[in-house]
Amino acid sequence: AGVHLWSEYDDIIRTDGRMLIIHTAEGGERRIALPDGKTLEDRDGNPLPAHNGEAVLSMDPGETRWLRVIP
Repeated sequence: AGVHLWSEYDDIIRTDGRMLIIHTAEGGERRIALPDGKTLEDRDGNPLPAHNGEAVLSMDPGETRWLRVIP
């Protein structure tokens, strides 16, 4: 369908291409698959660690994070 799959977890993810919102019920480490040439940063402008095309974040149960998608 030409849609990018950001995550394989049962989390709620919404994006408009500039912002990415992720909500997790369970918490734990989350790996977010990045489109080619993109990175993520938190709302304070801090880049998320990324390796092999995946950003890694640690989330608490019930947490929602707002992230910027950086070209």
